[in-house]
Amino acid sequence: MVGNVSQIDSVQVHAQAHQKRHKDMRRTVRFAFWEGVPGSLALSIADNFIGPLAIALGGAPLQIGLLSALPQLLATQSQLLTHSVVGWLHSRRRVLLITMGFGAFPWLAMAAIPHLSVANPVFWLIPLAVLNLVLYQFSAPAMGSWLADVVPLHRRGTFLGSRAALGNLVGTSLVLALGFLLDELGQWVMWGFTGIFAFAALMRLGSFAMAFNMHEPHLRPSGVQMGLWHFIKTAERTNLGRMVLYVAALYFGVFLAGPYFSIFMLRDLQFSYTTFVFLHTVHVAATIVGSRLWGLYADKHGNVNVVRITGLGISIMPFFWLVSHQVPFLMLVNTFGGLCWSGFTLCSLNYVYEATLPGERSRMVGYLAALGGVGLFLGALLGGLLAGYLPAPFAYPIMSLFLLSGIVRLVGGAAILPFLKESRGKG
Repeated sequence: MVGNVSQIDSVQVHAQAHQKRHKDMRRTVRFAFWEGVPGSLALSIADNFIGPLAIALGGAPLQIGLLSALPQLLATQSQLLTHSVVGWLHSRRRVLLITMGFGAFPWLAMAAIPHLSVANPVFWLIPLAVLNLVLYQFSAPAMGSWLADVVPLHRRGTFLGSRAALGNLVGTSLVLALGFLLDELGQWVMWGFTGIFAFAALMRLGSFAMAFNMHEPHLRPSGVQMGLWHFIKTAERTNLGRMVLYVAALYFGVFLAGPYFSIFMLRDLQFSYTTFVFLHTVHVAATIVGSRLWGLYADKHGNVNVVRITGLGISIMPFFWLVSHQVPFLMLVNTFGGLCWSGFTLCSLNYVYEATLPGERSRMVGYLAALGGVGLFLGALLGGLLAGYLPAPFAYPIMSLFLLSGIVRLVGGAAILPFLKESRGKG
C-alpha cells in the first residue's frame, strides 16, 4: 500500500515537473520572440545613423569604410569566443544578460560625441562603434543555440522569419520617423543624433529585461569538438563548410562596395536624410514580407534552394545601380534587395542550426560569423583602397566599385553554389 502511494506521488511529481518545464519553454519562446523588437530597433539605429553621423562630422571615405568594416570584423571574430564563454559561465542566459546590460554604455558615449571639442571626432566614434557591435553580436551564437533548443525544427523557419519580420516592421517605422526628424532639425541635427543614440541605449536595456525572464534549458554537450583550423582545412569537403565559405565569399564581394552606398547617396547624389532613410525603409519593408515567406518555404522545402536563389539575386544587385539613380527605380532595386537578403540571412543561418549537433551550434554559428566577418572586412578595406584608383567610365568614380562588386559576387556564387546540398542534422 505504501509502495503504491509512493509510486503515485512520484508520478504526480514527474507530471508537475513536466508541466513546469512546458510552461517555462512557452514563456521563453514568447519573450524570445518579443525581444526581437528592441534588439532590431538598436541594430536598425546602428545601421542607419552611425554612418550618417560620421559623414556629418566630416569623415573621410576610408574612415567611413573602416566604420562599417572594422566593427563587423571584430564583432564577428568575437563570436569565436562565445562557445568557450558559455562553457565557462555554464549558461547562455548569463552571456546574454551581460552583453545586453553593458550594451547600453557605448550608445551613451556615442550620443556625446557630437558635442565634444575634439579635433577628429570620427576617430573616437570608430572604437565606440566597434564596442557597440561586439556587445551586440557576441551573444548571437548563444541566442541562436538557445532558440534552436526551444523551437521545434518544423517550426523554426517560421518562428525566425516572423520574429525578424516583426522586428524589421517596428524598426522600419521608427527609422523612417527619425529620418524625418533629422531633416527638420536643421542646425540642431547633432542633438537629433544624440537623442537617437540615447533611445538605442534604452532598447538594449529593454532586451536585458526580456532575457532576464527567459528560462534556459539544460545545455547538452556534443562530445565532438572541431577547432577552427580543422574546420577551415576541411570546409570544402563538407556541406556546412561550403555554406560558410560561400557566405564569406559573398560578403567579400558585397562589402567591396557596401559601405560606400551611403557616401554615394548623401554626398554624390545629394539625397536628403528623408530620402536616404526612405530607401532603406523600402528595403526593410521587403525583408518583412520576405522573412515570413522564405521561412514558410524553407520549413517545407529546405534552405539550400533559398540560398541559391537569393544569393544570385544579391549578386546582380550592384548592376542595377549602374542603370539609373531615380528614386522610384531605386525603390524597386531596394525592394528586390530586401526580398533577397531576408531569405539569404534567414536560411544560411538556419542551415547551420540544422546541420550541427545541439552542443556545437554556438561554436559553428561563431565560425559562420567569424569567417563571414573576415570576408566583409577584407572587402570593405580593399574597396576603400581601390576607390580612388579604379577607372571612371561612369558619371561618378565610385560606381566602378559597384561594377567590381557585382562581378566578384557572381564569381563566388559560380564557384560554390552548385556544390551546396541540403543537410539536416539532429537539431
